[in-house]
Amino acid sequence: ERLQHMVDFLSALNEEQEERYVYYKRSRLDHGKVRRVMAASAPDRVVQEDAVIVLAGSCKVFLGEVVEKARDIQLVWKDTGPLKPCHLREAFRQMEAQGRAPTVHRAGRKRGRRR
Repeated sequence: ERLQHMVDFLSALNEEQEERYVYYKRSRLDHGKVRRVMAASAPDRVVQEDAVIVLAGSCKVFLGEVVEKARDIQLVWKDTGPLKPCHLREAFRQMEAQGRAPTVHRAGRKRGRRR
């Protein structure tokens, strides 16, 4: 049943979507870098490998959601070509406003649409 669901899913994708899906499946965050970030945020703790794997996986899913939202924004703005930083910033801003992303405090920065 699970295999059939995956076959149905993949057959429903167009060529561009399938290519993005393959890149997403093959990508992974560097565990050494994730470990360093975790160690820096809690220097008095030992960072367990299981925790690194969980955080890296969670970050990968979150980044996928940001990119998906940025693609939607690109379509709304009628932009073409690869995603630009402005699409990603706007996606994160909208997700932050919806409570779907951590709130980031930016000192000395003005809000607004940059291109």
